[in-house]
Amino acid sequence: MRARVSSRAIVATRSRTTRRGHPGPHHRKKGYATETARALMDWAATEHGIRRFVSSTTPNNAPSLRVHDKLGFARTGQVVDGEIIFELRR
Repeated sequence: MRARVSSRAIVATRSRTTRRGHPGPHHRKKGYATETARALMDWAATEHGIRRFVSSTTPNNAPSLRVHDKLGFARTGQVVDGEIIFELRR
């Protein structure tokens, strides 16, 4: 399954994909993106046994780059459609 959405949380399982919208400017810089991503990854690991997570962002999206760093994602060295690809294995 291939999914590409900017600034949204996506959880893809074999049976479905769930998308959640992103917060407005008044909710930025409060840690919500990190908290949400961590909770979604915990849920995906617990409920579906997912151990590998892949994410992407543009090189100029400093807030998203910080979230990737906080969560422990590593750059794969790939760039797809101008977005840096990250991976996290648990």
